[in-house]
Amino acid sequence: MGSISVPSPLTKEESNLQRLLNSLTPVVPLKPIPEYCIEKFNGEWKNSEKPAVKEYFRLRDIWTCFEEWSAYGRGTEVILNNGEKVQHYFTPYVSAVQISINEGTVGNASCNGTTKSLSAESKTNEVLIRSSSNNSGNGKFCDSSSGSYSSTDHERKEVCLLNRHFEYYDNQNPYTRVPFFDKIKSLAQENPGLLTLRSTDLLPSSWMAVAWYPICQIPVKGVVKELDFSAAFITFHTLSSFHPDTGVDSNHDENAEIGETKASVNKKRIMPLPPFGLAALNLTGDVWLSNGHSDEERYADLYNAASSWLQEHHFYHHDFNFFANNSHVRGGTFGREI
Repeated sequence: MGSISVPSPLTKEESNLQRLLNSLTPVVPLKPIPEYCIEKFNGEWKNSEKPAVKEYFRLRDIWTCFEEWSAYGRGTEVILNNGEKVQHYFTPYVSAVQISINEGTVGNASCNGTTKSLSAESKTNEVLIRSSSNNSGNGKFCDSSSGSYSSTDHERKEVCLLNRHFEYYDNQNPYTRVPFFDKIKSLAQENPGLLTLRSTDLLPSSWMAVAWYPICQIPVKGVVKELDFSAAFITFHTLSSFHPDTGVDSNHDENAEIGETKASVNKKRIMPLPPFGLAALNLTGDVWLSNGHSDEERYADLYNAASSWLQEHHFYHHDFNFFANNSHVRGGTFGREI
């Protein structure tokens, strides 16, 4: 898997692709882990090259990032070849989620303060997250105590791995899906852990994919070519604090666009969750891939990272497969050339 690079504050030198990745990065507030729990939480995931994890974020804080984006779209500034600036907007959708629970942290009575009430009717650990069999997007339930496995629409043989509690992917037409935040709220009705779990409760293999489909650009008139702005994207993000490349960037200027000063932002302990993988559909023209910024190489690295991740975790990802089979970059089938 490719390394996660924490996005830096926007600069004039950044390409449209770099600005896009920054814009599509959720930023979450951090909370401290009690001192007496730090060693227990890090345990087997301790990395000599990385400081011990001392803070965590809640899954609900990730979903909150998408509330406004789901309602109004997420904008990113695009600079055209003639210097004209356009604000381009995307709507986010839940593409895939795979959550694996770290039984050691969730089950620790002295350190699980925020997760002790994951489910009022939990009698065994496999219902900490319970996926609905009625989800149109193939929600799956894996009973770790019995090793049984069931899925809704997509039939495939798979070993039910211990601690894998929730998998979801959407295979509907993107224009019939509900936006990201609304879908998460719907899934959380049957899966309460989606709102209560912390990043320290999850194994490093926990991740999500977000599909971003274009809705409009402002201004709508001028030299903008419709084809250049028809691209859709899938971004892949880790959900666990214990992923080797997950790190804190308290200087990330999440509020720069709305006028907050750097000093006020620095008072917050926050963590960006930049994409570790990327796939695109209809990525044509010169809008997103600039020759002077090594964008094609960066896109290839992110695409390969996403592909390798899915293969490594044996995950059937409908959207990624569709993008890979139908995506073209400057006349070539990009997914098949790398």
